[in-house]
Amino acid sequence: MRRASEGAERASVAHPGRDVPCDWIPDARERRDACPSHASLAASAEAPPAYGVLSRAQKDLLYWVGRGSFLYATPWAVTRKTVRHQAMLLISANREPFELSVGPWQGRFTAAAVAPLTPRGLDARDVGLISLHIGIRHPAFPDFRRVPRPGILPLDRDAFRAFDAGLSRAHGGALDRIEAQRLFEGLVSTTVRQLPPRRGAKDPRHERARALVLDEPAIRLSEIAMRLEVSKTTASRIVADAVGLPLRAYQFGRKCERVAARLMNDAPLTQLAHESGFTDSAHLTHAWQRSFGHPPSYTRDPRHVRVIA
Repeated sequence: MRRASEGAERASVAHPGRDVPCDWIPDARERRDACPSHASLAASAEAPPAYGVLSRAQKDLLYWVGRGSFLYATPWAVTRKTVRHQAMLLISANREPFELSVGPWQGRFTAAAVAPLTPRGLDARDVGLISLHIGIRHPAFPDFRRVPRPGILPLDRDAFRAFDAGLSRAHGGALDRIEAQRLFEGLVSTTVRQLPPRRGAKDPRHERARALVLDEPAIRLSEIAMRLEVSKTTASRIVADAVGLPLRAYQFGRKCERVAARLMNDAPLTQLAHESGFTDSAHLTHAWQRSFGHPPSYTRDPRHVRVIA
């Protein structure tokens, strides 16, 4: 990828076997001027709202698909920096580009894979954005470790052409949960085929390590090392390769998934926090805000979010 300050309007990002084009726009002022929705808000707010601007016309949609994964459709999302434990596919249902930034890099995309724990900004105003959150228990989750630095990989939008009708229906709230699950799995499979190839042979210890952390979410690294009969350093590497995250990050991600699974019931946030392993509701809210760019109360608010479960 290229730094935004280098100033080329068109660039291509190297990908094994092909170059995937993406647009690079040098600075924030030019980005606002390039898009009418940006220009209309530039004079009214330095930091536009993250979500919910168009809720009266179209609510956000959250489709639960199982295994800690969900599909989220929104007409408006602006976040300066979020860090998710899930792997991500971001794709435009209407093929209008959205913007992603990682540190000094800024790019326009119609489809992109995002590696777990990538701190990135997003600007998708009046864009038919579909976000796939691939949970850490999903079988394809470890594959997203192959997304190269800085953690964003442009994807060939035409490879998803077969799903255009489903994406449009998802963004319009016309899918039921079974249809959403099928769409989700098809999109994930198509994404994985565009990732760089796996390097080297798969370590046979990966399956055992994955089973250990799935069955015993609170297991210590020393216990894994003992059972695998390796050093803690080697065990740490095996776990990260097997599940897609370092052990502590994986365990924190599992806590976030427990919150997500319980968020739509009527329990107070403090109760949810304690049940899911957080210190208190403030700890939970901070973690949720850092991950998703809005507090958990936004997701619970039916004025803004419709949940299909």
